[in-house]
Amino acid sequence: MEYVDFLEDVTECIRVKMDGVYEIKRNHVIKNNSVELDGVVFFKEDDTISPNIYLNSYYDRFLNGEELDSIADEIIHVYQQSVGEPGIEYDDFSYTWDNMKDKIIYRLVNYKENRLMLEEVPHIRFLDLAITFHCVVKQEEEGIGTIRITNEHMQIWEVTTSDLLHLASQNTQRRFPVVIKPMSEVIADILKKELVLAGDMTDESKEEMINEVKNGESEIPMYIMSNTIGINGATVMIYKNAIKQFAIECKCDFYILPSSIHEVILVPLLERFLKEDLIQMVRDVNQTQVPKQEILSNQVYIYHRESNVIQM
Repeated sequence: MEYVDFLEDVTECIRVKMDGVYEIKRNHVIKNNSVELDGVVFFKEDDTISPNIYLNSYYDRFLNGEELDSIADEIIHVYQQSVGEPGIEYDDFSYTWDNMKDKIIYRLVNYKENRLMLEEVPHIRFLDLAITFHCVVKQEEEGIGTIRITNEHMQIWEVTTSDLLHLASQNTQRRFPVVIKPMSEVIADILKKELVLAGDMTDESKEEMINEVKNGESEIPMYIMSNTIGINGATVMIYKNAIKQFAIECKCDFYILPSSIHEVILVPLLERFLKEDLIQMVRDVNQTQVPKQEILSNQVYIYHRESNVIQM
C-alpha cells in the first residue's frame, strides 16, 4: 500500500471507530528544517484546540506487518492519553492577545532550511538563523506544548514583530532560564541515568565511575549551554547578557558550537583551536548524529566579551 493510501485508510478507520463522537481531520505540517509530517486531529463541537498526532512513523509499522486496525486503536489511545499534555502541538489557535501576551516566547531556527515556513510567520534574521515566535499553551516539568505564531495571528492581534520580540525577550528568559555546565558534568549526569539499569554493579562502583567522569581533566575545556528544561535551549544564545557574565568569570571569549536546537557548546577562543576545524566537527556531527529536525546550523559563532556581540 502506498503512503497516501495508508493515510486515507487509517484516517477512515479512526472515523469509524470514533462513531461520530469526534470530527477527524487530517493535516500536513511543515516542521523545523522543512521536515514534513502528516497528522490527524480530533475535534469535538466547540473545541478550539486539539492534539495533532503524527502518522508518519505508523506507516513504517504498517509496512512491517502491523494491522491497520491495531494502528488506529493506538492512535486513538494516544489521543485519549495526551489531550492537554506537554509536547503536543495544537491546531485551530484562536486565543486573544490579552490572554496570550505573557505566554509568547521565541526560538532559533536555521534561516535557509526554513525559508518556506518563514514566509508564513513573523521572524527576525540573526546571523544564519531566524528568530521565530510561539505561544506556550502548556508547561510542566516533563515538557511544554506550543503553537507557532503566524502572520495571520499578527493581523488578528494587530501587533508588530517588534511587539512580539519585546514580550518574547522577557517571557522566554523568565520561563526558561539559562544553564551553563561543564561538559564533563553533563556526561556524568547522562551516565548516572544509564547506570541505574546496570544491575551487575554495586552502588559504590557506580558512584566512583560517575565521579571519575565528572572530575576528569579535559584537554579541551567545553561547556554546555541550554535552558532549564533542555528543550530548544540553543535559544539562550540570544538572551540578554546570557554569556557575558560567564565569559567575564572565565576571562576569555568563546567559540559557540550549535550542537542542536536544544543546546550549544562553548569552547574558549584559543589560538590552538582553528575555526575551520570546529566547523568541520559541527558538520560531521550534524550529518551523523543529529536528527534533521533538530539541526540548528553548520556554522560556528564567536562571542566577544568586550563588545558583548556574537558573530560568524
